[in-house]
Amino acid sequence: MAIDKTLKLEIRAVYESNNLSVAKVLERFDDCDISAKTVESWVLKEKWIKNKFEDEKIAIEKLIDTTLPLEDAKEVIKATLVDNSHTTISTEQLNEYSHLVGKELAFKVLHQNTLQTMMAENLLRSERFAKVAKNIGTVATHHNMLTTTIKTLYGEIKHITTHNSNTNTKAYTDEELEAMSSEELDNLLER
Repeated sequence: MAIDKTLKLEIRAVYESNNLSVAKVLERFDDCDISAKTVESWVLKEKWIKNKFEDEKIAIEKLIDTTLPLEDAKEVIKATLVDNSHTTISTEQLNEYSHLVGKELAFKVLHQNTLQTMMAENLLRSERFAKVAKNIGTVATHHNMLTTTIKTLYGEIKHITTHNSNTNTKAYTDEELEAMSSEELDNLLER
């Protein structure tokens, strides 16, 4: 059986970023048909290190400090502070403060992206169940998840305007969204 290299990397990332057993790591991959013994062999053969980054905070701090454009973020914060004439802090304090604010904003963005990824994964999971559902409750739950996701992504809005070169621009109210089928909501998200 050929192993998807991307999937293997994802499994390794989860294993090395957490203090989880191989079985718990594999629980995060629903459609994965790789056995725990296979992953354990990779751990031994390739010398994977469980919880390599000690904890998420340290891992994220290392990531932000070494790979994200933190210097650019600091400069944006500095410019904002300098433009506000009421700010009276020293250059040293300005540098430290802009570093801390830049990091805080980077953490916030990373957290938001993680939550959006989790929402997308949950929608895909619920879609698989809804497609083969024999009761209306499962389909209704998936439909409600789609509606909630659209509202979350676009905020509590009174209408959504779609822009598609093949169709006319259309604004949808919350009531219209709730009345749409799951397929229609999926199509709106894809536009």
